Amino acid sequence: MEEYIRYLHDWLGPLHPASPEKLETSPTQIMLDPQSPQWHIIQTFRDVLESNCEPRRAAERLADIVRWTTDIPTCYNNMWGCFFKAAEHFSDMETLSKLTDLLACLASLPGSINTIRDPDDPSKKPIIIDDETDVEIFWKDLPEFSMNLTERMQGPEAYLAFNATPEDAKRKWTNMNTFVALLVRNHGSAFPNQFGGLVVFAFWTFAASLEQPPDSRFGKNMPLRLPACCRWILLVRDVAREKMDQGYRGKPWTASVGELWGDPAEVREVNEARWAFWKSRFAAFSEDSRLDAEMADTALQVSKLM
Repeated sequence: MEEYIRYLHDWLGPLHPASPEKLETSPTQIMLDPQSPQWHIIQTFRDVLESNCEPRRAAERLADIVRWTTDIPTCYNNMWGCFFKAAEHFSDMETLSKLTDLLACLASLPGSINTIRDPDDPSKKPIIIDDETDVEIFWKDLPEFSMNLTERMQGPEAYLAFNATPEDAKRKWTNMNTFVALLVRNHGSAFPNQFGGLVVFAFWTFAASLEQPPDSRFGKNMPLRLPACCRWILLVRDVAREKMDQGYRGKPWTASVGELWGDPAEVREVNEARWAFWKSRFAAFSEDSRLDAEMADTALQVSKLM
């Protein structure tokens, strides 16, 4: 927890620094303003993740912080940064489940209206909630959640590109997929429009990880990618199969094609044949010398579960 909190302060401190007169001593580094909305956002995340605050109350606190700030876009984006840093950082199911509960509580909050304007910056408009318009609604539609999520679901290669070690890239990628799988499992039925369709990330992850030849860019990173694939089956196998059979909005689910399944330039249907191929790939990977014994055994068990 302390490492996570320290990262948030290191990130937000220089952006929202405390003025010297607010500090009792002279710090050796820039300190986050303890009166800032960002300070209270961080404290709210600490409280909910340490079980000092129920997810519903934490969601209400976050909504109030965003609602009454004079710079809603910045504060709102900072909130998502804190949220997704937690999803990447924590590996235990309990903490990631708390994040899914917090998100579901945010999505169930009533619409929020802010009447504060910044006289020095007219562009900083208040949140306006109007069900008659086409704009996304706070909080029901969770504006920018989908964009932030998609940015972080680009594979371990995205983390490697920012100088993460292979182990860190694997951990963060696995944590993100675990979080989304738990979100689908825990809240997909109650929030089908917001979270039910996120099962598509399972299909995209399988296609990008299981359909690649070993000498390809993604194929070379198979040991970094496979744990995330396993989590989807271990957590939401039945849901994924059901969603695959049902399709989405009257059409089949689709995913880009890997070389082992067809032309990489194509996007093809996710169906029973493709599921069977993925199952065979898990079984094949269980004998891959690049995996340690524990991961190889997990891949074999997943192939049997499929």
